[in-house]
Amino acid sequence: MARPSLRAACPLCEERELRHVTYVFDRKDPRNRGGRAVPRESLARQAERYGDLDVYTVEVCTACHWHHLVESFLLVARDTAVEA
Repeated sequence: MARPSLRAACPLCEERELRHVTYVFDRKDPRNRGGRAVPRESLARQAERYGDLDVYTVEVCTACHWHHLVESFLLVARDTAVEA
């Protein structure tokens, strides 16, 4: 699920083991406050299955566990039903 980062090294420990992890949060179910780590390639499928999603990508150092937000966006599920 994690992809390698383009950053040369961690700004804290200088290790080169940085990864990007993408999380999705379901907007429809307020009881489900926890996110799921998913492969970025599966975002369209996740939106089809769960509807609109808040998406966050975090850069993480696997050595010292430093992390920060790289991007966030709302992924809107499209309704594929066509009215006649």
